[in-house]
Amino acid sequence: MTKFLCVIAVTLIPIAAFSQVKFDTVNVKQIGEGAFHYSVVASSVPWTLEVIEIDLTNDIYSLETVKAEDKLSAYEKTSSMSARKSVEGHQVIAAINGDFYSGGTPTNLQVLNGEILTKPINREVFGYSSNSEMFINTTSYDGVLKIAGESKTINNVNRVRNSNNIIFYNHFFGSSTSTNEFGTELTLKAIDPWVVNGEVKAVVISKAVNEGNATLTDSTFVLSGHGAGATILNSVSLGDTLVVNHKVTPATNSITQAVGGSAKFISEGINQGNWPERHPRSALGFNADTTKFYFVTVDGRQSTSAGMTLTELGDFMLGIGAHNALNLDGGGSTTLVVHNEVANSPSDGAGERKVANALMLVSSEQKTGNLHQFEINPSVKKIYRNQSFAYKVEGSDENYFPVNLISQDVSYSLSEGFGAEISDSGLFIAGNNPDTGYVFVEYNGFKD
Repeated sequence: MTKFLCVIAVTLIPIAAFSQVKFDTVNVKQIGEGAFHYSVVASSVPWTLEVIEIDLTNDIYSLETVKAEDKLSAYEKTSSMSARKSVEGHQVIAAINGDFYSGGTPTNLQVLNGEILTKPINREVFGYSSNSEMFINTTSYDGVLKIAGESKTINNVNRVRNSNNIIFYNHFFGSSTSTNEFGTELTLKAIDPWVVNGEVKAVVISKAVNEGNATLTDSTFVLSGHGAGATILNSVSLGDTLVVNHKVTPATNSITQAVGGSAKFISEGINQGNWPERHPRSALGFNADTTKFYFVTVDGRQSTSAGMTLTELGDFMLGIGAHNALNLDGGGSTTLVVHNEVANSPSDGAGERKVANALMLVSSEQKTGNLHQFEINPSVKKIYRNQSFAYKVEGSDENYFPVNLISQDVSYSLSEGFGAEISDSGLFIAGNNPDTGYVFVEYNGFKD
C-alpha cells in the first residue's frame, strides 16, 4: 500500500546549519536478510542520496572487491561487474564504484580474495580480513620473499621491472610479464590460499634465464628479477619451496579484500571532511562495533542534486550510524548498483561510467524465482496538484531477489474518496485540491 501526500506548496528549509536541512526517506526496500536500500532526498538544497545498510552479523554476507574485466588495466561498468560476478550461491546484492584510477589501473591498494593487484600509496585504504575484521588506514607495502629461510625484498607488484628489482606478477597483469630477456624469471604455484599479511608457500615449477616474457595463468605467478634481483633468483632450483609475504602495514591481521580511496573523512565518530566543493560522491563506512556496513552515494551536477562537500557527507553518514568512513572515487564515477541495476543517477551525460574496480556485497543465498512479496516504489510520494507520476511495482522471492512481473496483470486502485486518478499502467494524476490517500496494487492474488 502506498500513501500519497498531495500538496500545493512546499516550505523551504534554511541550510545555514546542516542540522536544519530536512531529509526525507522516499523509499525503503529490503534487498536481503538484514540488508536495506534507502532513497533519501533533501529537496531544499537539493540532494538525492542512495544508502545501502547491511547487517554483517548475518553470515550469508561477505564484502568482496572486483576488478574491471579481471585485468589490472581495464575499465568496466559497476553494473556489469556486479552481473558478471553474480552466480549461483554467490549473488551480488549491491555494489559501489571503488578507487580512483589511471589508465584503468587503481591508484591505491587492491586485494581481491587474498590476491594483491596493486601496491598502496599514501592514501587511505579499506581492508577486510577473513574473520570479518576491518580497517580504514594509510598503508605501506613491504614484500618479503623467503628462500631457504633467508628473507629477500619483493620490490613491486604487477609493475614494470626496473634495475636490480624482484617484481611479483600474477594473472591480473596479463597473459605474460612483458619483460625483456635481461633477467631471470621463476614460475611458481601457490600451495597455500592467497592472503595479504600472511605467509604463502609456493613451489617453483619453471625457471627461465635470459628469456623474459614469462607466461601468467590463473593458477601460477612469476617472480621476475633483474641484476641483483636476478642473482638472487638464480640460486633457486626447480621444485624448491619459497615463501611469499605481501606485508601491508600498519594492519596486522590477514587481509582478503582491500580497496583504496582518497580520505578517511569520518574517524572514530569525528567528521574530518575537508573537501569544500560540492560534487557527486561515493563512500563506504561502518558503525562503531563493525556490525553495520554502509554504501552511500550522493548525486551531483544535476538540477535534482547539487552534490556534497565531504563535511556535508560526513554529517549525513554520522547521522545514519557510521563511525568510520572512506571517500571513494566520485564525480561521474559515482555509481550504486542494487541487484545489478543502477540505483542512483550518474552525472555523466552518457550515463554510467566505466571504472577500474568496485566493492560488492555478496550473498550466499539462492534465487528461487517464486513470487513471495511485491511492493510499489516509491512508498511515499509528495507532489503538486495536477502533476502526474508513474509508479513502479517490483516483486521478489523469499530471499528478496527480484522476480519479474507481467505488467498487464498488475491492477491499480485508489482509496475511497481520494481526489486523484490512476491509469491501468500506474500513472497517478493528482487532483486540483490538496488531499491524502492510498494507492492499492493487486497482482495474481497479492495485494499491497
